[in-house]
Amino acid sequence: MHDKLNAVDRICGCKLAEAVLLNLRGNADQYLQRLIELPMMCLTVENGIKAKSYRIHLIEMVINCIYYNPATTLQILETHGWTNKFFSMWFSNMESFTRVHDKKLSIVAIIALLGVAPEQVPASIQPGWHRLLQGLVKLFQTLPAAMKCEFCSAVSFYLAFFSLHVKACLILTNLTSSAGGGSKG
Repeated sequence: MHDKLNAVDRICGCKLAEAVLLNLRGNADQYLQRLIELPMMCLTVENGIKAKSYRIHLIEMVINCIYYNPATTLQILETHGWTNKFFSMWFSNMESFTRVHDKKLSIVAIIALLGVAPEQVPASIQPGWHRLLQGLVKLFQTLPAAMKCEFCSAVSFYLAFFSLHVKACLILTNLTSSAGGGSKG
């Protein structure tokens, strides 16, 4: 059935999973394994994901799982042999996280990982654990520019909306004055 879904439909599914993980913190434990397996199965297929935005949303699904429960997520990734592959994908795609939300999500997930007890960190990723701090620094360095870009986009949107509103008011004013002016006389 899901073969009929396009990338936009699948991205909506990723966003729904994100909403569950962010808003039902501590109440979605029974779904966590599946919410890790689904994106990882897509991300690790032979031919890969063609649509970049879909790939980023799949990666963010796992990042959301890390933020939701870092120790359990690491355990599930490790059980499937996906831990190194996921962290490599995450950090190699970090430049593609351009939205403020993307950056903040990665920041809180990395902070959650740093709070994991050392004995819960899989041995397979311990040698590269220092990369978390490098990623954190990079995210904090690029966050202000993303915030500025988001602010400018919002301002542009509201200015365009306001401009359309003013034009509509002028048109309505002209219509009502010409209709009212024509009846006099």
